Amino acid sequence: MPSIRLEDLSPFGRLALKLDQELSELARVGGQIARVDIGSDNGLDEKGSLKPSSAKPRC
Repeated sequence: MPSIRLEDLSPFGRLALKLDQELSELARVGGQIARVDIGSDNGLDEKGSLKPSSAKPRC
């Protein structure tokens, strides 16, 4: 599969790629949350430490 250069994408294509990356990250974190044992204090402590790999504060 040929690689796609960002310079070759339209503004819509760039936004679509960014959305795809963010949805993939959301799915990854969702999978981590689904595996957390919330029936124990350790599980709750672990849940508090889950963060997206590219965690950015939202304003």
